[in-house]
Amino acid sequence: MQAWWSMATVAVDRLKVVEDYSLELIEKKAELELTQLRSSMRLGVIITLGIGLAVVIMAISATVALLRALDRALGSMELIAASQDFQIRIPADTPDEIGRISRSFNQLLDIAERLLKEKDYLATTDPLTGVNNRLRFAKVLGDEAERKRRTNTPMALVMFDVDHFKRINDTYGHNVGDEVLKALANLVSTEVRVTDFFGRWGGEEFVLLLRDDDCEAAMAAAEKLRNLIASSDIPSVGKVTCSFGVAAWMLGDTEASLVARADKALYESKKGGRNLVTCTQGVTGNCHGRVRCAQ
Repeated sequence: MQAWWSMATVAVDRLKVVEDYSLELIEKKAELELTQLRSSMRLGVIITLGIGLAVVIMAISATVALLRALDRALGSMELIAASQDFQIRIPADTPDEIGRISRSFNQLLDIAERLLKEKDYLATTDPLTGVNNRLRFAKVLGDEAERKRRTNTPMALVMFDVDHFKRINDTYGHNVGDEVLKALANLVSTEVRVTDFFGRWGGEEFVLLLRDDDCEAAMAAAEKLRNLIASSDIPSVGKVTCSFGVAAWMLGDTEASLVARADKALYESKKGGRNLVTCTQGVTGNCHGRVRCAQ
């Protein structure tokens, strides 16, 4: 019994040593794993914070870029609205939604600009002959008259119409009459200077505004056109002639008084036998041949 007890005591002591050693190993292992876990958690937190910060920075950057693009777009829209200049375009160099909206808006501006140009063309162009119409002439004459009042420089107006135009319509039909007006407008358009204004007054009447010419220069220009028309062949009808009236801008004139004098001179050409150039302002320097200076 005593020997067994001694052996048991030794065994128990050894087990105690093994237990203590095992606990020590377990404790070291646990501390090691805990240290590794803490390191992993720190790294994970750092990575998470880094990713979160990067996301925040990207979000802020995208928001700032979006706001800048929106501010530029709104600024351009306000400028377009204030200036009524539909040639201005909104910056659309970004791939975001603002860029897409801006590009779509620019397409609408392209359409609006084209429609406005067509509207301006239709509003100021004679649909039959393609030259300036009476509305455009009134605007140009008003602007030039205002300039002449300030500068007191010369200006002259030539009015002319087709002789016996009713006879042409009655003989050949109104379609041919229209073709005569178009051919006449094309013929005169090739001869006038870029500084001159040529347009259709109405019916078979036309106007030619010589912005910087006096009466004698206007009479010479009218005589040149009269001779050109009389010597040209017009399709379907052959020869046609025109009568001309010339008036020069004078001190105290108005747009209406200038037109009235040119119209009176045109009437004098009709009364004098047609195919004439008449000025009613007493200028005699060029009054010969088919040029008359009626009082």
